[in-house]
Amino acid sequence: MSLAEIGNALREARITHMVAMGSISVWIYDYFLVLSDEIDLVWHSKWTLVKFIYIAARVMNPIFLTVSRYFDLSTDHTSKQCRLLFGLSTSLGFIEGLLLCDAVMYLQVYAFSQCNKWVGIYLMFQWVAAVITGVTLQAILFSTSLWLPLGIPELHCVPIKINLNLLAAIFSSSIPQWGMLVMITLWIMYRKYRQLKSSVLTALLRDGLIYMYGMFAFCIATTIITYEAPPGLRFIIGVPKSVFLNILVSRLILHLRRAARAHTEHKTIGGYTNPTKSFTGIHFAPRYPPGKGVSTIPSSVGSGSTYVDAAIVL
Repeated sequence: MSLAEIGNALREARITHMVAMGSISVWIYDYFLVLSDEIDLVWHSKWTLVKFIYIAARVMNPIFLTVSRYFDLSTDHTSKQCRLLFGLSTSLGFIEGLLLCDAVMYLQVYAFSQCNKWVGIYLMFQWVAAVITGVTLQAILFSTSLWLPLGIPELHCVPIKINLNLLAAIFSSSIPQWGMLVMITLWIMYRKYRQLKSSVLTALLRDGLIYMYGMFAFCIATTIITYEAPPGLRFIIGVPKSVFLNILVSRLILHLRRAARAHTEHKTIGGYTNPTKSFTGIHFAPRYPPGKGVSTIPSSVGSGSTYVDAAIVL
């Protein structure tokens, strides 16, 4: 590399670093902004699959951010260590993104469909296919990449061989899945809920679609950046995307639970229970076969629960 090339690469690396640090600052600010709601609405609720995924994602994000910053800023790595840290960083981002944050969206769409059997089968198939595709592409990208350690802060691990088509495919392969989730959600809304007025369902739909539209846009932007951006800026969107994912998933769950609590308090005013303390989460009640005449709420669930016709506890 010539001095001019090193200078340009260093400038691009610093831009990437500033964008990453700005994104991390936004995540830290937002975390403390919603911490009291998180403690109240999530930590004190019963353990469910969504609660486990939520907490795991909140824990995984700072781990990913720490590893990615260490990878970018440390100057002690060998070529092999650069490749290993690159693989670790991308793997942590993949776990947080597809295995945790995106899984919440799949569960939400399934619940929104009233736990429809065929929708559930399709969503499981699509999620498994997305995981297999992502793991395969990342494994190939990791095994074929070569890195050059320069010993320059913010520009130590430099990829001298990396398959741009594979890198772009990792992001572009997610575009169809988000398009399908948006279409399924809009179809369900039109078929089942277009006449229904509910603050809980409004929160479920609004925040879910914001997340899906955002991820759709991020996947398109990342694919374009991979091909068109200068080499030093090809990874610039990695940290902002992780922060965006984490914040939106947390806001989605918290907004939904807050709306459900407000609905519960409104319904129990004048009753014999304390609606704030009795709220235990959002329980999507099982879909009963037609003609069973079921009209009661199962007695095993607290009186402060908010019910929608599905079978997942958010």
